[in-house]
Amino acid sequence: MKKFIITSAFLSIGFWMNAQTQINMIWCGIKEAGNSESIVLTPECMSEVPRFWNPEMGEFKCLGFKMALVQNEVSTVFTSFNGELTEGMRASFKSNSTVGFIQFYDVIVMSSSGETILSDKVYKVRYKLSK
Repeated sequence: MKKFIITSAFLSIGFWMNAQTQINMIWCGIKEAGNSESIVLTPECMSEVPRFWNPEMGEFKCLGFKMALVQNEVSTVFTSFNGELTEGMRASFKSNSTVGFIQFYDVIVMSSSGETILSDKVYKVRYKLSK
């Protein structure tokens, strides 16, 4: 009976871990962006949209995301409905000169096989503008 319970527990953990697709972010030339890295926002970064990938599934097509610009305990939230940076997002990057955080969340991606996935990860990036 103990073997059955232990085997069942390991199988449950395995299925749970398999269901948790790890989706990584690439942004501003940083392949593992979103883990509280510090990024200097250059003009190229402001026009480059974050990309998402998985080691086993490859690169995804981004269908949309929410972006929160967090500065001094105040958060401004933007939504991308097509996976691209909006003009409002780009303008907010340029207008905020102090160090803060950018959070990407509710990221919706599509795999090459057509499977749509909602990432439950919050990608957090510390940033500052280039001089």
